[in-house]
Amino acid sequence: MFSLRKESQLPTLGRIVWMGAGPALMAICLVLLFDARRTSWFMMLDVVFAAALLITIGGRWLEHQGADPRTANYEPATSAHLKRYVIVTATAAIALWVIVKLVAVYF
Repeated sequence: MFSLRKESQLPTLGRIVWMGAGPALMAICLVLLFDARRTSWFMMLDVVFAAALLITIGGRWLEHQGADPRTANYEPATSAHLKRYVIVTATAAIALWVIVKLVAVYF
């Protein structure tokens, strides 16, 4: 099991990533993908979007490896919160990606 020391700043970095930087990067990718109308189905931007999704989920996991994981409402987070976050985030991100790709390529 991976464990971080209490004085490590990695959980803070993980929190910044999963709450701000990761979702912002995914949103920018979706806007750029939508703007790339009538291009191929798979582009390098799709890889960047997938990497941003993985980094966002990794940031949440990293925060959970730290001393005191919290929810967005600053309540104590459990492993059930992490599992739900991964499922909901991955499902929503993939669904949005598919919708954007369908609209951008076919309409």
